[in-house]
Amino acid sequence: MSEHLRTENLLDMSQTIASGIFEGLTYPWEALPKIKDFIIKLGYL
Repeated sequence: MSEHLRTENLLDMSQTIASGIFEGLTYPWEALPKIKDFIIKLGYL
């Protein structure tokens, strides 16, 4: 894969409350399976 598609090159993690779901991932689409649980957890805060 191309370097410009890496998460750190596409997204500014300081600008989102969802930065935790991207930890340890190389590409942003790897976070897709985590989004449902993140939204549910966010609803209970």
